Amino acid sequence: MKYIAATLVGAHKLYSKERFWECIDNLTQQPEVFYISTTKDVFDRFTDDKNNRVHIQGPEDKADDMIRSTTSAREAIRAHSLIYMEEHPEVEWTLWLDNDIGVPPDLVEKLESIIVEYPHLVMAHSYHPARQDGEQLRHGMACTFTHRDVLAAYPFTRAYLRGANYGDDQIWLSVIGSLGRFTWRDEYKMIGGTIFDIIHFVEDGGEKTLPEHLRGDLV
Repeated sequence: MKYIAATLVGAHKLYSKERFWECIDNLTQQPEVFYISTTKDVFDRFTDDKNNRVHIQGPEDKADDMIRSTTSAREAIRAHSLIYMEEHPEVEWTLWLDNDIGVPPDLVEKLESIIVEYPHLVMAHSYHPARQDGEQLRHGMACTFTHRDVLAAYPFTRAYLRGANYGDDQIWLSVIGSLGRFTWRDEYKMIGGTIFDIIHFVEDGGEKTLPEHLRGDLV
């Protein structure tokens, strides 16, 4: 299967780069292009010399405000993915990965097996083990496949509500999830949960894995 891979990188997560790239290099199906959305300085410190690694940067990604920067970084990935897919119509999927996440080598094959079961799939959103003590799961886009149709449906945006700043993937997942429940019905399928066996790398060199009682639904 031909697909795009993408990550947004903050300087505070450079500790994981060797383990991250090892997992990427072990994928049995490699991406056509790998977008790395960050500042040029962080890109140079994070990436390796593979030809398909491409630096992009959102216009508001100045590494000075987390919500503003991550929202802009995600929107840059969405926009570049759609442009690439228009030029290469055989590419229909973008794999979003946080750069402190490890994935199994057969990750793409697992997605393909889901598509066989759900031919109208537009998103596979896999929850991941939390780095923080006292938490089990996080529900962000740390390992998420999105079809081009769902990327085209809505941009990544920010909003202010009673003094709080919201953005990153929060609003996007809420809006897309609502569309899936109330609008698309049988024509489109989204799945979320503990889908893939994901590792979360931590600063001390260790890793967090999914607890046994949450592994029953893994593909």
